[in-house]
Amino acid sequence: MHWQAGPALAVGGLTLLPIEQILWHTHTGRHGGWVTVSKQPVAIVVRDPVRWQAMSADGSAMSIDELRERVPDLDAALAVA
Repeated sequence: MHWQAGPALAVGGLTLLPIEQILWHTHTGRHGGWVTVSKQPVAIVVRDPVRWQAMSADGSAMSIDELRERVPDLDAALAVA
């Protein structure tokens, strides 16, 4: 399981950067194996002309530093967004 930044989306004067959780499950059996992958939103980073603001999927505030700990490429994604 890991978190990653999704593609940025510009809406009006805002930039939205979704943060996604990726879950990988591998299964093996007597007759083969398979992989199941799921992706779900866990947070969103909103940029207005003044600042960045992060919120979890339930709407509660998160700090950008907290997201940096979970999303290794966050700074690169914020730089392009």
